[in-house]
Formats: sequence, C-alpha cells, structure tokens
Amino acid sequence: MKNLQGKKVLVTGGLGFIGSNLCIELVKLGAHVTIVDNMLPRQGGNLFNIKEVEDRVQVQFSDVRNQLSMNYLVRGVDYVFHLAGQVNHVDSMRNPLQDLDINCRGTLVLLEALRLNNKAAR
Repeated sequence: MKNLQGKKVLVTGGLGFIGSNLCIELVKLGAHVTIVDNMLPRQGGNLFNIKEVEDRVQVQFSDVRNQLSMNYLVRGVDYVFHLAGQVNHVDSMRNPLQDLDINCRGTLVLLEALRLNNKAAR
C-alpha cells in the first residue's frame, strides 16, 4: 500500500460508508484522491463521511453511467476503486431494471472509459 504515495486514485461511490473509509485511508497513504458519487437518495452517500479529509480530496458529483464524465475522470489516474452501485434492497425489488442499469451498465461504462482513455490504470 505504500506505493500509493503521490498516485492519482479515482474512487466511484466514494461518499458511501465503504468508499469514504477507503478514501480516508488513501489520503493518509499520500494518494491524490478523486471521488465520484451521484448522491442518489437512500444509497448512503454523504459528504459528512469524508469530513476529516474534505480539504484533501476532489469530489465530482456524477454518475458512472455518464460516458462523457467517465471518459474525462479516468484520464491520468493510476488506480480505480469501483464501489458505485445501487445498494438499496427495497429499491432493487421495486425497480429491478434501474438496479441492473446502475450496477451493470454503470460498470461497463467505466470499463469502456478505461479501455478507451487509460489502459494503464489499475
């Protein structure tokens, strides 16, 4: 993990519980962290979660399903932690197509952005 010093890291879903804790640790390790979160209701994203490092991270309010945004955000990053996803069980049962869209198409959009714009990212 010490090799993250000075590295550019993109964390999707970085304002949720797991993502925000990862971002805090990445900052402590010296990484330059960019957080992407769409802040959909009932998904756990909250700026309070990164309060202790808010001045040392960049936050982008965007959706992993947005190809233009992902194409831009993956450029120049060394590492990507993809934690974005629809996590509300009730919502997934009420609207399974949206669940599929967020969790599957969102992942494919991110992977395609990396394939086209930053094959070297890990």
